[in-house]
Amino acid sequence: MDLFVDKGVKLRYHNSVIALDSHGKADYYFVSHAHSDHSVKKRNIFCSDETKAFLIHKFGSAVSFSNPPDNVSCYNSGHILGSRMVKINDGYSLLYTGDFSLSKRLFMSPATVTKADVLIMETTFGHPEYEFPDQESELQRFRDWVEDSLKHNNVLVLAYSLGKSQLASYALKGLNVYLHPTVKVFNSIYCDFGVNVPNFPELDVENPPTENFVYILPPHLMRSLGLGLKLKYDMKHAFLSGWAMHNPYNAEPFLVSDHADFYDLLKFVDMVSPKKIYTVHGFASEFAAALKNRGYDAQPL
Repeated sequence: MDLFVDKGVKLRYHNSVIALDSHGKADYYFVSHAHSDHSVKKRNIFCSDETKAFLIHKFGSAVSFSNPPDNVSCYNSGHILGSRMVKINDGYSLLYTGDFSLSKRLFMSPATVTKADVLIMETTFGHPEYEFPDQESELQRFRDWVEDSLKHNNVLVLAYSLGKSQLASYALKGLNVYLHPTVKVFNSIYCDFGVNVPNFPELDVENPPTENFVYILPPHLMRSLGLGLKLKYDMKHAFLSGWAMHNPYNAEPFLVSDHADFYDLLKFVDMVSPKKIYTVHGFASEFAAALKNRGYDAQPL
C-alpha cells in the first residue's frame, strides 16, 4: 500500500487507486458518510447502504456503486447514520476514520474501534480547548431548556440538517416541533432505515401554529431566514454543535457534537495502538504535535 495526497487522501492498493473521501481520478471511491465535505459525485463508490441512500437523494443517477476491493472492511464510526471507517489489510493494516465519535447519543452508537498498524484520522476538534460534556446529559439539558422556553416563547433550534437535526428531533419527541424542508427529507431517510426519528411537519409561515412551537433550521440559513423568523415569532434560539463553544450565532449554546473531542481523539489513538499516525482536517498539525509529545510517530497530511 502506498499513501499519497492528490485532491485529498488516496491509496495505491495492488493495481488500483482508492480515494478516501476525496475527489480526482481513482478506481474506487470510499465515502465515509454523506456530509457534503466528504461526498463525491463519482462512479465505483463503496459505502454503507445508508450513505448510498443519501448520495442517491443528492446526486441521483450521477453516482454508481460497487463492492469494495478484497481485504477491505468497514466499521461503524458513530458520526451520523451510515458513517463508516475503512480498514485495509495487505501485509499490514491501515485504518481511515473519516469523521467519528466515541460518544453514545440517543439512537447513535459510538464508533467500533479496531487496532491497526497505520492510522489516518480526522482531527476536527484536535485542540485541548475542545472538551465536550456527556452527550446524553447535554441533550437532556437541551430538552429541558426548550420545554422551559416554550412556556413564554417560540423556539428556533439551529442544527445541521444531516445528523444534528435528527438528534434534536429525537430529543424533542412529543413537543410542538416543525422542520425546515431539508431537515424533513433527512428525517424521512432515517425513518426508512428503522430509526424512530419523529418526522414533524414543515412550518407554514403564512399560517403559523396558534400554540408556542419549535422550529428546527440549518444554521447556514440563520441570516437569510432565521433572523426574520426570530423577530416575527418572538423566538428564543439555540445552537447545537461543538462549535457552539464560540457561540457564533449569539444563541443558547449546547455542546452536542457528532465528532470526538480532543480527549476522545487521544483515547481513540491509544485504543487503536498504531505504529504510524496521519492527521487530517481541523487541528491536524496541533494534534500531531500532541501525539508526538506522547511518544507516537505522527504527522499531519
